[in-house]
Amino acid sequence: MYTNPIKALVENFLFSGHTFTHRENDKKFKFVFLNHVIGFAAFVAFIMGFVRIHQHFTVMGYLDFLFSFIFIFFLIRLRASKEQINFISTALIVSAYLLFTAIYVLATNQANRLSLFFLLLASAYFLKGRRIGFYWLLIIVVTIISIQFSDFVDTHHSSLDIFSITLYLIALYFILDLYEEIKNGQTAEVQYINDHLETLIRQRTNELEIANRELETEKYLLEKVSSTDPLTGLHNRYQIKEIFDFEVTQSKRYNTDLSIIMMDLDYFKLINDTYGHVVGDQFLKEIAAILKNTLREAEVIVRWGGEEFLIIVPKADLGKVHEIAERLRTTIEQHEFHNIGKRTASFGVTSYIENDTFDSMILKADNALYTAKAKGRNQVESV
Repeated sequence: MYTNPIKALVENFLFSGHTFTHRENDKKFKFVFLNHVIGFAAFVAFIMGFVRIHQHFTVMGYLDFLFSFIFIFFLIRLRASKEQINFISTALIVSAYLLFTAIYVLATNQANRLSLFFLLLASAYFLKGRRIGFYWLLIIVVTIISIQFSDFVDTHHSSLDIFSITLYLIALYFILDLYEEIKNGQTAEVQYINDHLETLIRQRTNELEIANRELETEKYLLEKVSSTDPLTGLHNRYQIKEIFDFEVTQSKRYNTDLSIIMMDLDYFKLINDTYGHVVGDQFLKEIAAILKNTLREAEVIVRWGGEEFLIIVPKADLGKVHEIAERLRTTIEQHEFHNIGKRTASFGVTSYIENDTFDSMILKADNALYTAKAKGRNQVESV
């Protein structure tokens, strides 16, 4: 399968070589989020350190540098182990809270510094969920109000500014909460649909199984009524026992050999699946014609199953029947079948020995056929 090398490189960078299972999707999203946010925060804090020092805000500049190194440390720990996501997310939120509070108190020339708390609230909600997000909303609001009414700091904000910011933070929390409710509702709806579909599919599957069993029963009865396979014109398996018993009697009376061949068409199901059952039926007819043209009239050809054929070969020992099966195998292998080209068959052969029954000979031939297929198909095995 072709893999886009650029996509693979990006994913390797984002996930630091870590892999996540389907059940770890939540952890994966948090990992990517932290990977981006921590890296961005470290970069911004580092740049702002230079800017503030240049503007003679030395204390704040050194604080920016300090937090930049703290964020870099978090990033290294995160990329080293995905199992530390919860710890690092908590540490990041606390560090960001301390940094944003310091900026609010010390960088009084920065008019929009309160907007940093919106980023903190959104990050806390995403990383820690509704309940912890609400606690952080309270912490942020209490912090802002406490600093505003403290006698130690002049925030350069009016009480109306603080009141407005508080309302905006609460609104942001409820927007995030509403989005989460909608997302959970959609997930639940999808889950319900999936569960309902699974139940419906199981019900339809059971109905189809019942219908298939009924069809199989009807097919069995129809085949039992007829002594000839309607598709190939060969004998069917319901009269083969009588034919076999007759041949055994003849073999014993005239002291001659008796053998059988079990033949299976290789990958026949694939033909039906690929070309359709009409082509599959045509293939079976061509196989029946090859069998009739290649074998003597004395050989009894039976369509044993869907793609299996049984051949009773009178007056042939094991060596002779092996040659006959090999001749059939070669003929089929070299034949160009209509619509599907070259095809092969596998063979299992056996000969009658004292006290053999029809079932025991079928079992021996089946075992030989199984061996032929296990060895790679398109060959003859005898037992």
